[in-house]
Amino acid sequence: DAAKKLIRLGVDGFRLDVPDLLEDAHTFWQEFRHEMKNEIELLGRNPDELYIVGEMWTLNGINPGFVCPAPDGKPLRFDALMNYPVRENILNFFSGEILNKGADSVCRRGEISAEELDKNIHENLSGVSWGTSQSQFNVFASHDTRRLRTILKDDRKLKAALMMQFTLPGAPVIYYGEELGMQGGADPANRAPMRWDIYENLLSHKQEAEIFNLYKKLID
Repeated sequence: DAAKKLIRLGVDGFRLDVPDLLEDAHTFWQEFRHEMKNEIELLGRNPDELYIVGEMWTLNGINPGFVCPAPDGKPLRFDALMNYPVRENILNFFSGEILNKGADSVCRRGEISAEELDKNIHENLSGVSWGTSQSQFNVFASHDTRRLRTILKDDRKLKAALMMQFTLPGAPVIYYGEELGMQGGADPANRAPMRWDIYENLLSHKQEAEIFNLYKKLID
């Protein structure tokens, strides 16, 4: 009922926090999507524009089952998962840190090879349908991770990572302030307020302006 109320207020999607922890989660979220689509149709809107993303940090076990399509090819539960594995692999390549699986903590110093990066990204794409891969939530920074520029201190590597984010299959997701190259370590530093002072005076922040303009070019 709460979700239906939000639909009536104009919301057209949901990010679901650890949705796999519910009892009989596959059944519940299938019913949830059905109810949301019905509510959207009652409002005269297109139910296919509903977007539901599940917060899951890995693409193994039962997790791909949440993005299995219905027989007609349309999403049955979620449109996508938060694609942290792509972030993990790209940072393992660029940052000099190897991250623990399904976390933003550092396992050890080091890096993966270009061959490993290629293999891991292709495994990620093959873990779900091609349609799902095209709508995956490709997030490189969030309220649960360190900010990208804090990890990639070399702006050349930062820009290379962003080019990959915007050219890989999926929906590139920008956490507020990343477009300004905001810094932020582990929680709560990664949740600091937006740096409007930088945005309103970009001419005085050369490096941040370069990052901002790169985002604009990639979006174009």
